[in-house]
Amino acid sequence: MKAPAKRTGSKKTLNLANLESLGAERLAALMMEITEGQAAIKRRLRLELAGEAGPEDLAGELDKRMASIAEKRTRITWRRYGEFVREFRQLRAAIAGPMAQLNPFVALELMWRLIALADPVMDRVDDSKGEVEAVLQAAVADLGPLAVAAKATPQGLAERVFDAVTADELGLAEGMVGGVLPALDRPAMIWLRDRITQVMNRRARTSQPLRRCVQLIADAMGDIEGYVATWSHSETADPWVGAQIAGRLIQAGRVDEAVAALERSRPKRDVRTLGAVDWDKAWLRALEAQGRGAEAQEVRWARFEERLDATMLRDHLKRLGDFDDVEAEDRALAHARRFPKALFALRFFTEWPAGTEAAALVFERLGELKGDAVEVLEPAARMLEARQPLAAALLLRAMVEDTARWRRTERYKAATRWILEADSLEPQIDDHRGYGTHEDFLKAIAPMRRF
Repeated sequence: MKAPAKRTGSKKTLNLANLESLGAERLAALMMEITEGQAAIKRRLRLELAGEAGPEDLAGELDKRMASIAEKRTRITWRRYGEFVREFRQLRAAIAGPMAQLNPFVALELMWRLIALADPVMDRVDDSKGEVEAVLQAAVADLGPLAVAAKATPQGLAERVFDAVTADELGLAEGMVGGVLPALDRPAMIWLRDRITQVMNRRARTSQPLRRCVQLIADAMGDIEGYVATWSHSETADPWVGAQIAGRLIQAGRVDEAVAALERSRPKRDVRTLGAVDWDKAWLRALEAQGRGAEAQEVRWARFEERLDATMLRDHLKRLGDFDDVEAEDRALAHARRFPKALFALRFFTEWPAGTEAAALVFERLGELKGDAVEVLEPAARMLEARQPLAAALLLRAMVEDTARWRRTERYKAATRWILEADSLEPQIDDHRGYGTHEDFLKAIAPMRRF
């Protein structure tokens, strides 16, 4: 027996308990009144009624609605965007929920039909918010569970996926293959891998989405050679690629081969190399797997000194004995204070965290902390506001001044908030150390301020 809803507040309050007290007949009459002229609400109620009537009725209602969407060619304006997204979500939820429970086989077919709406829908809508795409991504993720529940034949499913991924233009391919892999057996995986590879080989340029699909299949099969084969010989010299290959080899216990792959892709330390962080992590795993712990420790410290990597320092310290870790941390903080790039140092002190050192850095090297580095300065100000209010205020001022000087209109709202926050810190500041009060700062930026 269903427990009665708990009544809270006034009888006039709009909540579940008060609505239930009206009774089914009264609520039904109200719904008929409310839906007058409200097409979206009517469609939602029809889905609910169809679900109650049975799988055939629900499937028919879903099919009818998707056919209507596919046939339309008119532009979905920004005024109708929200309504359309809600309906699209409802269709996907009805298929993945009630329809899947009633008949998973039919639900799987309907979900394929929903995904097939991607191209016609995207041609009609400005999806800069990404809400329609999010529904499609969720629908793609539903394919695997639906295929398992429907006991879809692996080969038939692989053929359906192949057709979809080779026609995909919206970036759904990777999620589609990754989602259905649990429903495929090994022969179906091999067939799908080979067919996608054939398509890739016929194209003049490498398709990154298709390559990623082949890599997902190789990983699911435990086929390291198959994964490596997706990269050209020259690409295996890239630090990020080398790290990906090595990680799989280490997991398989093939450590010497992993080391060889990493040696081939070793990044140059005198230049900023993409993938160097991933390479370092893989290299450390390989060293530890070979029992070269002391060498790994040297690498961790060197990488910390090189780029103030807080994760590397933590991993280094936790492997040191008592008291040695305290001494090493003091040495690390001193190194960060002297680091050539002040923004890197401030980011490190914020991540560590080390408020005293961060405040000292602000006072000593404020001119190097450019106000456009909001992603560094704002978190640092949050950390400092309780115990180092002047340092926090100086960082807030730097961001406000940069916004005003260069008229960064996209930050005007944030800059207004920073001004209020800096003003709230003023009573906590006993000594302004020659930087002036908050009022002095506002007077200085007044000629530039447009917010």
